[in-house]
Amino acid sequence: MTVSRISNIQTLSNYSEFRAAVTRHGYSINNLYDVIFNLPASTNVFNELIAQYSGADGDQPIGLQECLNLLRLYTNQCTMPGVTMADSEYRVTNTPQLKYAYGAVFNEFSVTFTMDADSLIRKVFDKWTNTIYPYSRFRGDTGNTGPLRTSYKEDYIADISVIKYERFKSSKRNNIIVGSRIPKNRIIPGIDPNDGDFDSGFADNIAVHAVKMKNAFPKSIDSMSLSSEGGALTQFSVAFEYESLQVSTLNELQSFTFDPDKVTENVSGSVLNLVTSV
Repeated sequence: MTVSRISNIQTLSNYSEFRAAVTRHGYSINNLYDVIFNLPASTNVFNELIAQYSGADGDQPIGLQECLNLLRLYTNQCTMPGVTMADSEYRVTNTPQLKYAYGAVFNEFSVTFTMDADSLIRKVFDKWTNTIYPYSRFRGDTGNTGPLRTSYKEDYIADISVIKYERFKSSKRNNIIVGSRIPKNRIIPGIDPNDGDFDSGFADNIAVHAVKMKNAFPKSIDSMSLSSEGGALTQFSVAFEYESLQVSTLNELQSFTFDPDKVTENVSGSVLNLVTSV
């Protein structure tokens, strides 16, 4: 086969085509995202954390929701989970080795946290993993203080959502922008809401993609690196496994309104509806 026999050959792309594509579609920014951990109240993990952060174990009382918000605010890095198609091989008489897909394998989800000074984030995962299997109860010298049994899966699973955002100027999908103007009082405290010049002129970020991992649990907690040299922030990573992955598409975003500020405000239900309605 020669190149001239290939159908639909187009001329080499040029700068004007490249500029038109960038003007229309923009580029993705990787530092605009949100990670939400949803621990059902029916799980043993939730009950363990309620006891931990109500002062029952001698710690300073702290709201569980405040602790879970730390997981969002102190998330330094995460992976948008993907999927790998499981395949196998076959041959037809003397043909080359061919492959076909027969299933899907979900990729591991990992999150890197910056440690808070009270170690609340680490305590969450210490409690979580001990709920899965009570490894801290084992004492090799005098036996153990309780049965070493793995819990039922329903007692330690949770849903984790990851929402990807883009800057207003990056996304050209203006048809999905609803109420995107930012009022001045969200930027400058003390601004009178009745001020006629209430519009700051800035626009909110736009949610363009979301995934929801159903029935997730921590598979591993990486070791924390400590050193007497320097004074870098302490970080550690947690890897999760999950049962299923629900993914939104760009077309589905047109019918949703999103909470613009994911750091200082609570997440609206519409964001979670995005991933629960898939």
